[in-house]
Parts: sequence; structure tokens; C-alpha cells
Amino acid sequence: LFVGNLPWTLTSEALFARLGGIGSVVSCEVMRKADGQSKGFALATFQSKDAAARCVDELHGAVLEGRKLTVRPDAPQKDRPKGDSRAAR
Repeated sequence: LFVGNLPWTLTSEALFARLGGIGSVVSCEVMRKADGQSKGFALATFQSKDAAARCVDELHGAVLEGRKLTVRPDAPQKDRPKGDSRAAR
């Protein structure tokens, strides 16, 4: 899943814990620039499609630390809008 509009101070560990309350998370990584600053989004993988769907249903549009989250299935790199350079997941 793509989890966007994250607070700049949110860690991968904190997001993993938040997502883990919804379903079994396999991996979760807040993407960072070379200098360590958050890019404001994360990529997360759940153990099942049902858990991922629950996450989208529960968190898309939810507010976390004053920021309205965007949560959606992550698109393969070839299907992303031009200029979206996130690594494929």
C-alpha cells in the first residue's frame, strides 16, 4: 500500500505499530531522502489482501497529527503518473 501525506516526524516503527492494529503487517517503510528527511509517504505490505483492504477502508482520509492520510494500493512503477519516481513495491 501507498500511505501518503504522513507527518514529517513519523517513523517507520510508529507507522508499523499503527498499521498493525488493523492487520498483520509484513513490512512498512517511511521513505526518506539521502539526508534522512522523510519524503512524507510510506510503502506497507500486509500479510493478506483483506488486511490491506481494511487498512484502506479505515485509514484513507483519517487524520494523523493534523494531516489527512492518503491510503491506496500502490501502483506498479510502469502504471504511475509520469514524474512519480517511487521504487516499485
